[in-house]
Amino acid sequence: MLRVLHHYAHALESRLFQLQEMSLLRAEGVRFERGFYLDVWKSPGRTEDWVNLARFLKPTEAVLLVDVGANVGDFTAGFLSFYKEGKSVCFEPVGTTFEKLKKRFDGDVRVAMHRCALSDADGTGTIFLHEDNTLCTLARYTDEVNAFYKTVTEPSEVTPCKRMDSFGFERNGAKLLVKIDVQGFEIEVIRGALNTLKMAEVVLLECSFANEYAGKEPSFAPICAMLKDCDLYPIVFQDFGRSLSNYAFERDVIFVKRELLEEIWFHKGGAGQAIAARNESVGV
Repeated sequence: MLRVLHHYAHALESRLFQLQEMSLLRAEGVRFERGFYLDVWKSPGRTEDWVNLARFLKPTEAVLLVDVGANVGDFTAGFLSFYKEGKSVCFEPVGTTFEKLKKRFDGDVRVAMHRCALSDADGTGTIFLHEDNTLCTLARYTDEVNAFYKTVTEPSEVTPCKRMDSFGFERNGAKLLVKIDVQGFEIEVIRGALNTLKMAEVVLLECSFANEYAGKEPSFAPICAMLKDCDLYPIVFQDFGRSLSNYAFERDVIFVKRELLEEIWFHKGGAGQAIAARNESVGV
């Protein structure tokens, strides 16, 4: 009974948080399309990214997305719907999945697509395939996670691997958002992307907090150290499933440039005024 009550209380809290955050952003001049409010109530998991990101990248801004682990393009499609002036560069290593991605955005000048994995060295890698194409990985899951996901490993395939820093991204004054969802290979991606990440305003990545991949340490702690050198700091810890544990074994985390950390305060009053008064009193 407690688990059921917790589930429904959490589902309600997730919706109310997003709606309140949208209200706060609206007071600061951010506008959401009318249908977006209904989407929050119906599918909060699909709107969470955009509500969180709007705090740091306004929907009216020109934003370039580097979508690492693009899969069939759902994230890029949501991004282009939310950021009307946006463009996306997609990277997807699995051959059949890339073909679906390519077909989806064929002829769309806002989207560039590359069939490769990103890593810390140019070359090739072996990617392990799964029935659920969102679980394909260049790493191997632990037995516990395989049991949780009910994954069935299919034959692997060889994929080209490149460093993100080997690509020249044409920003043309746009803000840079990097999204990394690579199922346990995020540290290797970051090692090959440090120069690019130094230019990014925001990074959204999926990282591990527990032993999710065989022979690999949880990635969150080392990622924090690496991204700190890029002046990027974790500020948003997104939602996660509770079927396996009350605690997150993996989670999407948003990192932002240090100056963007100031965007979390209630600028129109409340905490913002209190902080300003405190700083003035101590001569900051």
